[in-house]
Amino acid sequence: MVSPLAQRAYGVEGLAGEDWLGYRLQPGTAFDAQALLRAVQGLPLQGDPQRLERQVLAILGDCARRDARLEESLAALAQAASVRAAAHALGVSERSLERLLQTGTGQPPRYWRALARVRRAARALASPQPLAAIAADAGYADQAHFSRECRHWLGLAPARLRAASGLLATVQASGYS
Repeated sequence: MVSPLAQRAYGVEGLAGEDWLGYRLQPGTAFDAQALLRAVQGLPLQGDPQRLERQVLAILGDCARRDARLEESLAALAQAASVRAAAHALGVSERSLERLLQTGTGQPPRYWRALARVRRAARALASPQPLAAIAADAGYADQAHFSRECRHWLGLAPARLRAASGLLATVQASGYS
């Protein structure tokens, strides 16, 4: 299964005892989903899990293409105080940045800024810092605003995510931030 870029958190149905192996690609990574699926179909699912992972990563490396302009734009956007500041740092207009991201990722700058912000805030949930302080540090209007965004993007309210160590670990994993 290859899933598209999601707009929000969603559940995936599975059978008891079923194992899943998933990879989160860098934003803007382009690949031929059908070629990828054909390449992994012949892999043995039994045996050494590390060997399987190496094989899948090699196939991903062969099938995936990354655009340096997108990578640079997304990095600037994640660090800048605003879309305008990111565009200025890149030496392009806001509209040019928006077109590049929309074309290359299917999403506008506001999507990437919101995702980066909620991921940064969610990573702070591993600390004992109060939720209201985490929300304020991340620039949310209040704790309720952070809670709504956390439920939208990550599927759980901050307090529930903090209590679910396994899920919190997925937020700690690499991804756009």
